[in-house]
Amino acid sequence: ALECEQRVAGVVALSAWFVEREGFRLSPQKAGLPALVCHGLADVFINPKLGRRARDYLNSLGMQAAFKSYDMMGHGFCPKELVDVHTFISQVVPRNDSTPKLPAWMEAIVKQESSGVLGIRTKVTRNLVLTEGRLELFTQGLGTLLRSFDLQEYAAHPAPFSPQEMVVTALEVPVEEGVAGEEEGRFGFASETERDAWLVAIARWHQVLTTHAHNPSVGGQASRSSFQAPPPQQRPGPSVTLGEVLTRIGRMIT
Repeated sequence: ALECEQRVAGVVALSAWFVEREGFRLSPQKAGLPALVCHGLADVFINPKLGRRARDYLNSLGMQAAFKSYDMMGHGFCPKELVDVHTFISQVVPRNDSTPKLPAWMEAIVKQESSGVLGIRTKVTRNLVLTEGRLELFTQGLGTLLRSFDLQEYAAHPAPFSPQEMVVTALEVPVEEGVAGEEEGRFGFASETERDAWLVAIARWHQVLTTHAHNPSVGGQASRSSFQAPPPQQRPGPSVTLGEVLTRIGRMIT
């Protein structure tokens, strides 16, 4: 990225280090190039100090490098790191605003507050998935599908949440009164960065789907059917019951 002649928008370095070479100089067109250096603090293969050193060295060359670290993450990746990379790319890569960017698959571990026995509010761990214009809520580990929100009908907004259990902020999907309690549509995230990334993605899907529904002939707008999601074998396959399969088939028919 630093030596190629082609123009690049930025650099992402994950769990890596920079091989410093004596006399290396950054080409003038790469001055001010943004970079994101991410590292797990539990990495036993490449010391996190080397990640910080890479950040410092890139800045000494005239780049604009930032360093992000993640507790309990080894030599791999975690959902928060992927959100940070997504946010970085969204900020530095030139966008074609005529075609909204629609993520095909997003997954996060969230906390859902619900009314338990005798009306006592409890917080349970859930898997929240955004896929092909739907927001789906699963039991932990993508086991059972609990609820599905069609983003043509639903929109989300920021909401407060209890600071307990590392949950600092939430997004809320208003649900129909009498069908489910309001708290069932409130999902808590560990950081505002992650929550905001989800709000942006949901808003884009909602805008595209509602616009297409009101005027299917609008040029340049994408519908759910025109957006290609990753092949099923490349994404986690939640186990579902026979009843859930029949319910999904019914939706497709109607």
